[in-house]
Amino acid sequence: MLSLLEENKLLPDAQNTLLQTLSEEAFSERWLSTQENNALFLAAKGVAESAG
Repeated sequence: MLSLLEENKLLPDAQNTLLQTLSEEAFSERWLSTQENNALFLAAKGVAESAG
């Protein structure tokens, strides 16, 4: 979801909140599924690209 919001420049204020929540959830889990890893990758890629 975060990736789609960034890609389409939607809800910029909500993106930071979602990113923080995603970070907290990801680091609270010991193992992540392939789908979860892919979602984290896409979110990180979107943030990196938007940062320049």
